[in-house]
Amino acid sequence: MVYDIYPRPQSIEYEAGNFILDNLKLVITPGANDVIRNRIKKILNDHGINYTQADNAGPGKSLVLGIAGDDDNIINAFNAAAFNNVSALSRHDGYVLGIRGNTLFIMGSNCDALYYGIITLNEMLLQSGKTILNVLINDYPAMKNRGIVEGYYGRPWSFEARKSLIEMAGRFKMNLFIYAPKDDPYHFGPKWREPYPEAEAAKMKKLVDTARENNIEFVYTLHVGTDMDFSDEDDEINKTLPVWAESQWEQFNDQNHRGEYIPEGQREIDKYSAEETYQSFISKFEQMYSLGVRRFGILSDDINFPLARYGIIYLVPFINRIAKWCDSKGDVNTLIFCPSYYYLDDMNYNGERYMSSVRCGVNGSVIHEPLDPRVEVFFTGKTVMSNIDAEHNSIFASSKYFGRLPLIWWNYPVNDYAYKYVFLGPSPGLMPGVTNMTGIISNPMQQGFASKISLFSAASYCWNQNGYNQHKDWYASFKYLWPEIADSMREIAVHSVVGYETSQLAAQDDFESACWKQVRSLFEQALNYGLDLQAIGDNLIKEFQKILDAVADVRANSPEPGIVEDLKPWLDKLESICNAGIAVVRAYLAESLEELSKQYSIAAYEQSRWSSILSPDRDGAMTTAEIGTSKYGLKDFILTHTPVIKERLDSYSMEVK
Repeated sequence: MVYDIYPRPQSIEYEAGNFILDNLKLVITPGANDVIRNRIKKILNDHGINYTQADNAGPGKSLVLGIAGDDDNIINAFNAAAFNNVSALSRHDGYVLGIRGNTLFIMGSNCDALYYGIITLNEMLLQSGKTILNVLINDYPAMKNRGIVEGYYGRPWSFEARKSLIEMAGRFKMNLFIYAPKDDPYHFGPKWREPYPEAEAAKMKKLVDTARENNIEFVYTLHVGTDMDFSDEDDEINKTLPVWAESQWEQFNDQNHRGEYIPEGQREIDKYSAEETYQSFISKFEQMYSLGVRRFGILSDDINFPLARYGIIYLVPFINRIAKWCDSKGDVNTLIFCPSYYYLDDMNYNGERYMSSVRCGVNGSVIHEPLDPRVEVFFTGKTVMSNIDAEHNSIFASSKYFGRLPLIWWNYPVNDYAYKYVFLGPSPGLMPGVTNMTGIISNPMQQGFASKISLFSAASYCWNQNGYNQHKDWYASFKYLWPEIADSMREIAVHSVVGYETSQLAAQDDFESACWKQVRSLFEQALNYGLDLQAIGDNLIKEFQKILDAVADVRANSPEPGIVEDLKPWLDKLESICNAGIAVVRAYLAESLEELSKQYSIAAYEQSRWSSILSPDRDGAMTTAEIGTSKYGLKDFILTHTPVIKERLDSYSMEVK
């Protein structure tokens, strides 16, 4: 056998023999944190492996966990093993996993790296049990930042969904979970200045604790909202602000982001002073810090009021002040910022002053401090939904634009522009060989559990671009996410791929329902040429039934209730479409007027139900759930052939009369 590990290791070499993990001495380097210690013990216990902790490897079998530069005894023992390749230890977050004699070594370049090596060991144990193959693995991530942002417009995820996604992220070697739900009023909305109530804060702490247990950095962000003012009337910048900028303060963006003009007496932008706004940020961040959060972000995407173009004059120094607060804590990581101009087409259209403010502190005639160079800045690419592209990243990083490598906010599989669809197909747009970015953060659907399909691929790509394969990784995801229902989930997912005509998704039209389309084509050829329909009709019915069986299997046997809840409208819609499809085929095969009429009635009834199968929209609203948009897909078959069946029925009825 060979191991099928995801994300794929950069290098894995197989040597003769194997290693039985049992009755071990467990040696852990002193510099290992509690996350590592707890995780390795859980893994060994979960697999029924007996061990005793020891200070040194000795007679008998040992599992040695080390960190480069930490413990001389472990390092000397590792060096004495003389592995022929340990290049990963010179990489950021790189680790080496190898066996020599009676000792299994996992050596990391740092704590995070050692954790990733432990996760790889767990995947090996899941596949081969206690007897593992004799391997030498050199592995490291292609990108520094790999994660998830809850950044869509729509119903925020449940606590259970967030917890499950964080655990999944940890298993597949992501390292960031960014909390940024647009419809959380304590994040972006009327309550952003207020602390989270006790019950909500308790849930947040549990999420932060779950993130830490899974070696995920939980990032809490605040969104620049509608009552924020970052200037004071008597500050130096305001004194020099030209008339063209002052006039912009009359424009204001409402909560629905429509850029409406708000009369002077109704504006709330001056409700709080710059200092009050700063203290509100710090108060909220301090609450989150007390809950265990150690990284923060400020978001200003999708706003059109002056903060977008001219308010950046004040926002940059404000962000820098927040960054200094982060420094003062001593254990808080780099601040993350999402600019108002976050995609290239918009930057080129009207973002020159904005980018100049961020990059070098110059906005027209106004001079101010530039953005702290350590702050990570989000970028979505050429457009809001873009392929990962080296050329566009280079433009972003150039001296004319933001002057630093981008952190990609990847808008897939987000569906807040098309709530009626779920995107369950292969992840589009993850292009090979793109290295000029600090990482990718995926923005999923409001169906968090269903988003795992795409997140699996994103994790794979971010870790090892060369090993990533769009379709193979998609195919593999189901086995790792839901092994009990893998085939059924894959069968359902292949019929809900396209969903919307974006450049990313439209290219996958041929993939959606591909095998089913072949059978449909044969059926229609037989129909058009007047050939016998019975055999091919039976085959098409079997294809519909295969989908129905998959739907029933997922409903009955899913190990994760959340995926069934997420997909309920689309499972219902798929079931109805397939029932209608079977009825259409049987109508063509009907040998009596009675049977033809019966099957037509079934098909017509199922179609009449479609508009009442609803999926969640935003703010409690509902919309009609749809399955894909493939031009030759399931729904198209019913819509194409039901009128033909009706014509046959009417014709036969007239003949009888």
